[in-house]
Amino acid sequence: MARFTMSLEDVVKYFGDGDEKTGLNNLFDFSYPWELSEEEKNELVNDFYKYYRFSEIGQETPGRFKHFLSVQWALRMQKYAPAMAALKNTKINPLENFSNTTDGTTKNILNPQTPQPDGKDYIDSAITNYTIQSGYNGRTASEMLDDYIDRSRELKREFFDSLSGLFMLIY
Repeated sequence: MARFTMSLEDVVKYFGDGDEKTGLNNLFDFSYPWELSEEEKNELVNDFYKYYRFSEIGQETPGRFKHFLSVQWALRMQKYAPAMAALKNTKINPLENFSNTTDGTTKNILNPQTPQPDGKDYIDSAITNYTIQSGYNGRTASEMLDDYIDRSRELKREFFDSLSGLFMLIY
């Protein structure tokens, strides 16, 4: 591995005096600009660690890396946190599939251009229909769940990729 640079794994060990869990808690002890449960925070931090574990940091010291990580993390979460929160609040009801409601109104319009044989003016009818659709539009709950999982993974991957500038891009 590296002789003159540190991997994220080395930084975590540095902050935890050799203990990985303590190191992750100490590295990510900065305040978050959004509300996360402790379980969600731990999941995000652990996934980040797994994603970049053997990547070499792009700063000279672990302290500088922690500073840049906290700044970039907060900036990137301004973009990704609302999408993650919206995704988290998505509810999939497996019993609902599709519903279609139609509401129609009829309005009579006097049309003097077309006289009737009995001498009265012709009346045109204008019919207006409104259709309201809800549900999954023919998609099954398992398809919706697959989309939910894919989107969740995709958002997390985009977020982690946006933080790649914290690491050296040497292969």
